[in-house]
Amino acid sequence: MSDTVEKVEKEIIQEVEETKEIDEKEELENKKKAKKKIWVFLLVVGIILLGFVLYNEFIGKYKQTTENAYVNADKNPITSQVSGIVKEVYVTDTQDVKEGQLLAVIDDTDYKVALEAAEAGIGQAVRAYYSTMAMSDTANQDIKLKEISAAKASVDYSRDMEAYKAGLISAEALSNTKAMNDQAQAALKVSRANSQNTKVQVSGSLNDFPALKQAVVAYKTAYINLSRTKIYSTINGKRAKKNINVGQRIMLNQELFTVVNLSNMWVDGNLKETQLKGLQEGDKVKLESDINKKEYEGYVIGISAGTGTTFSLLPAQKATGNWVKIVQRVPVKILISKESIEKNGTLPLGSSMKINISLKKKNEENKNEKIPQLNAEVKSNLYQVNEAEIQAKIDQIIAKNRP
Repeated sequence: MSDTVEKVEKEIIQEVEETKEIDEKEELENKKKAKKKIWVFLLVVGIILLGFVLYNEFIGKYKQTTENAYVNADKNPITSQVSGIVKEVYVTDTQDVKEGQLLAVIDDTDYKVALEAAEAGIGQAVRAYYSTMAMSDTANQDIKLKEISAAKASVDYSRDMEAYKAGLISAEALSNTKAMNDQAQAALKVSRANSQNTKVQVSGSLNDFPALKQAVVAYKTAYINLSRTKIYSTINGKRAKKNINVGQRIMLNQELFTVVNLSNMWVDGNLKETQLKGLQEGDKVKLESDINKKEYEGYVIGISAGTGTTFSLLPAQKATGNWVKIVQRVPVKILISKESIEKNGTLPLGSSMKINISLKKKNEENKNEKIPQLNAEVKSNLYQVNEAEIQAKIDQIIAKNRP
């Protein structure tokens, strides 16, 4: 019995030892696995950190991104150059328009009447000139008559003076002769003064006649005002804002339309001041539109001279006791390439863009690359006055009123 008990005890002890040995092996194995996992985790973290450092060193620090960017373009307000009632409107909002396209017409009745009045004024001035010329000739003839009368009166007075001294005539007769002589001399002076005044009025050619000059100016003004009753688009673009309707009375310099030049677009990107290091004009930019998710290409063409708050209506006052540093943003102008616009389509003004600017220094091949620029010089021939055409019409009116 005791042998059996001892045998059982030995078996139990052996099982316990074997179990303990197995547990120790498992625990050792688990510790090895745990250490391995820790080393793998640390290795992965190290690789990620190394990758981040390498990316930031060779790629990341040469790129700056922001979603604080919005599409912009030239907005051309078209204003009225004369006042009046709107008679015709030819375009609506969102419609594409061409340079020189007729947009609206103002009632021109009053301006036609003014032009006719100005034409009559030129005719009246021409006739006044030739009438004054005729008066000048008449004045010259009158001077000759007055000179003859004055000479005769002077001779009569001298003769009667001698007769009076000889006692041949009375003092009353001499007084009458003297009065007639004085009257003749005075009439000669008046005639000469009138002739001189007439000569002053017509001193020079017809084109130098002051009344005609004034009439010509009035005609040109009326002619130009009549031409301005037709309102044209000054650029190619899209009508984005309409402020008039038929029958509406508009005033001088009132804004009537806004035409957006969609072929000359840029993005205003507001970068943090900490993102400006290394930024320079000519840096290439990738732009992603929130509207169509397409990628556009662009170039940095300008960096603002101040932060956004500097040019605000109420600039921030930082000279206060409770100061908190706020990272400022600086507007950066980015031109969208025309090729990208043609490929991916135009974008509405004010729409959001995500920009990715490449700050990497230009290599030798590209350092002299020409940087695209906005078309800063915009001209229009719509406001030029055809002086030759106006002068031809004035010459016709003058010729028609010559004697």
